[in-house]
Amino acid sequence: MSTIIQIKRSQSTNVPSGLANGEFAYSFSNDKLFLGQTDAATSAVTNDIVGGAYFTNMLDHGHGTLTGNSAIVVDTNSHVNNIITGGLKLTSSGGTANNITEIQNDSTFGSASEVKLATSNSIKRYVDAQLTAQDLDTAGDSGTGSIDLDSQSLSITGATGITTAASGQGISVDLDDTSVTPGSYGSTTAIPTFTVDQQGRLTAASTASVATALTVDGDSGTQDANLLTDDLQIIGTTNEITTAVTKVGTDVKVTVGLPDDVTIAGELNVAENAVISGNLVVDGTLSYLNTTNLAVQDPLIKLANNNTSDSVDIGFFGKYSTTKVAGLFRDASDSGKFKLFNELAVDPTTTVNTSGSGYAAATLVLGSLELGTDLAVTHGGTGASTFTSKGILFGNGTGALQVTAAGSEGKVLQAGSGGTPEFGDLDGGTF
Repeated sequence: MSTIIQIKRSQSTNVPSGLANGEFAYSFSNDKLFLGQTDAATSAVTNDIVGGAYFTNMLDHGHGTLTGNSAIVVDTNSHVNNIITGGLKLTSSGGTANNITEIQNDSTFGSASEVKLATSNSIKRYVDAQLTAQDLDTAGDSGTGSIDLDSQSLSITGATGITTAASGQGISVDLDDTSVTPGSYGSTTAIPTFTVDQQGRLTAASTASVATALTVDGDSGTQDANLLTDDLQIIGTTNEITTAVTKVGTDVKVTVGLPDDVTIAGELNVAENAVISGNLVVDGTLSYLNTTNLAVQDPLIKLANNNTSDSVDIGFFGKYSTTKVAGLFRDASDSGKFKLFNELAVDPTTTVNTSGSGYAAATLVLGSLELGTDLAVTHGGTGASTFTSKGILFGNGTGALQVTAAGSEGKVLQAGSGGTPEFGDLDGGTF
């Protein structure tokens, strides 16, 4: 019978913990071999890295060949193919490699090549020669010219309304004065007017009067508001219309809307998609909502708001034929019992007439009883909907029962992390 000797190992942890002095451990996560070593002064055990495939893989390549993410191993001539060769090898950003074969030292660069370098002296002589032979070309809206950089000057002259002056290393350009008198033009009752010449200069300036009255028309009546002295007021009606004036940046905004609490005298007819924020008070006797569907955001609807003496019935009803209605209500005259009814031929008002024409008790039908959520452990349930096939149930305090993963042949049920039961192998140690 053969004997297997194993050291500590881990598939996922990079550095072991708790090694004894002289104990080995191997991490397959980073391919490193560790040796526990006790410090003589402190008696603390440290994890020293003593080897592993991480290091040997860096050396597993041909000698003298530069290999990415690996150690440099020179050949018998102490050469590496991409660092020490018979010539200097440069690689461009595009990946093209060139062997530098010559240092060039002339001022013409007539034999320039990608495999030659140039001395600083040859570069200077070439640049000096190029500057001496150059001139400055000029072009205007019409015409062209050139200036020899060694012997000629560039002249800048002004045209109509422009004067230029050169001094030292600078040239100033100035607009000539026009006949317009300096000053401010325009007022609260006049706007400025100007005359502009071909060069874009102002040659004349004056003012023109403007209207200062704003005519305002309403559904009835009309008035003029003096823009210099009068205010234009937009005023709402109490409990019906509100107005607000605000200034945002340079804009003045007038907002017209309904107040938070709206009171409407008479009957209320609400059009489709109407939105009312706040409280809406309707003082009429009947309100009509001409809609196909009614969506109410509030979770609870309050009915019979003023029923302080329990004198009216509370509920709802609907029409299901020309002369018949059905509904649900709390019967104030029968100890507050809730009743379903149908076949009633007369619409109820403040009470449902249980003796009215056709009135009959309606039938309430229930199917199988289903719970909306799993029955909690505190109420005698499991707190869960399903369990893993072939798993082992275990408690979880007042929480839902839990279940282990299914075991396989030869596995042993044992306590895992934190005492949670799980199937696994018996093993001498991992970290």
